[in-house]
Amino acid sequence: MVENCIIADCEVFAHYSKIVLAYFGAFIICCFIPVAIWCAGTKAAFLFYRCWKTINDRSDNLKPTFSNARKLAQVTWSELHFTQRQIEKSRFKISKDLSAIENIRRQIQKDVNSLPSRRQVYFVEPQRRSSSSSSSSNPSSSMGRSTAC
Repeated sequence: MVENCIIADCEVFAHYSKIVLAYFGAFIICCFIPVAIWCAGTKAAFLFYRCWKTINDRSDNLKPTFSNARKLAQVTWSELHFTQRQIEKSRFKISKDLSAIENIRRQIQKDVNSLPSRRQVYFVEPQRRSSSSSSSSNPSSSMGRSTAC
């Protein structure tokens, strides 16, 4: 009898959980769809506005009409071609400047490599005193000798 109660409780729980999940799913869908529509509409409106503003703010007063469509396409294409040429010129100038900088870097590296690799240290040998007091008679012997290592 206890087993039947457990099974019955599981069936009741499953029934109510299906209802809860169905309402939860419906709630999520009802909240998600309007937000998705609003986002898509806002994005589309923004893109349409930017395109329209770009076309209508032309300095040559070419408006997007059927009679001006061919001229507008030609002018837009020539502007695009001019812009691409400007970009190519800028890229060429930048690459030329970069190669000049690279040449300067190489020259500096070559100059650095031509410097001595280690510091030259000079040691002064100590003076040698003779047992007699005749050290003052030879002035060159009182000076120490320096040797390079």
